Amino acid sequence: MSNFRLAPAAVLLVLATACAPPPKPLSPTQAIEAKELAAVDALHLRTKYKDIVMGDDVKGTTLVVYADRNNVDSMDEQAEDAMVGDTLVRWKAIWSANHPHKHAKLVVSVRDFYASQIVAQSTQV
Repeated sequence: MSNFRLAPAAVLLVLATACAPPPKPLSPTQAIEAKELAAVDALHLRTKYKDIVMGDDVKGTTLVVYADRNNVDSMDEQAEDAMVGDTLVRWKAIWSANHPHKHAKLVVSVRDFYASQIVAQSTQV
């Protein structure tokens, strides 16, 4: 008997889904940023720097890496510089692949949960 009660709800759900407008296509800029973010995610920063990196985001020419401030502060300076430098080299390759023949100042900004910058490095492309 309970199956008959669910049937009208299931029909309404199917109809509502069928009538929903298709998602808006991404603008060219949004499409590039989505591609760049997917490439950054493929770097596996959260795996490589397991106790440090909590997330990442692409904002134009800046790659923001969200980190646990306490764990970053406990790193020795050489390890911190290596992490940021390696990430910057990889960000440069990703950005250059998506913006051929363009020049910009690229930044890797490591920030805490409150968006306060911990450390940053930049390079010219």
